[in-house]
Amino acid sequence: MPLLRMGNGLELLVATLGRLRAHLEAPTPSFSLAGTVAVVCEDFETLYEDRELLESYERLRAGLPSNCSITLVTSTLSDSIKQRVLNEIPNIKVLEVPGLHRNSPGLRHTLVDCSSHRALLTSVGPSRRQAREAAFDARMEALGERLHAQPARQTLVVVNTMETCERVEVALKELSILGGGRRRPRVLAFHGRMAPEKRQAALHAFARPVKKDPTLRAPPPRILVATDRLSRGIDLPGTDHVILFDFPRDGAEYLRRVGLASRGDLDGKIPAVTSFVFDEQVAFAHALLNLDESGKSISIE
Repeated sequence: MPLLRMGNGLELLVATLGRLRAHLEAPTPSFSLAGTVAVVCEDFETLYEDRELLESYERLRAGLPSNCSITLVTSTLSDSIKQRVLNEIPNIKVLEVPGLHRNSPGLRHTLVDCSSHRALLTSVGPSRRQAREAAFDARMEALGERLHAQPARQTLVVVNTMETCERVEVALKELSILGGGRRRPRVLAFHGRMAPEKRQAALHAFARPVKKDPTLRAPPPRILVATDRLSRGIDLPGTDHVILFDFPRDGAEYLRRVGLASRGDLDGKIPAVTSFVFDEQVAFAHALLNLDESGKSISIE
């Protein structure tokens, strides 16, 4: 929670809602909201998906001065969330920028259909658990192939759950991904089961700029395996490959996850995106990519 002091007192505070609430509700609060003139809440649509976050936001609003301005920022605004906000804050002004619900032009997005890998297992009538294991194995095989065929300095792998995050991290550390004399990558994880300080250490290790010095040996490639929820709102400049290990379930998830590539700053180049898909996901994924290629907005309802 960075504090920026300019002149007299605190002038700028950047914080997560959880940490902000903890400071305000401490026996001896470290600051007061009494003089607050403006609040900016990023990715506010996620508040309505998490009861605890929404409660923290409502407590924050209740403690603000009546003349404080509030700006809510989002990259995915569904009609239902928009109407809810209009009902709760009747005098709010809605501003929609060009390009809402569209990904960056020139996005390089590759789909990898993993369905055929588990065809034999499906034909003999597997249990649900066997099917899940076959799907995981298929994606791990595809992940190893992509990392070998498309080596990158920094690769972000996005998954749905903490369990999958841990499994992919362990599997990557055991996998001989790089051959031909190339260095094995450094594999890092970022999920909710980790202590906050360990999450921040992993994020710092992954995002640390690579020094371009021809006299020094290049550092090993870095791979960060992160859950979708924790990766929201994070900017990772330098990321040159985003892999969606679990394909998004709807348009909003798709925009958020692919947007991780758009927020990078790789010398003006947009990082590559690779998505792993199965069965019924294939047609849905192609439809989303077609919308991207045509520059049309993606429905998030």
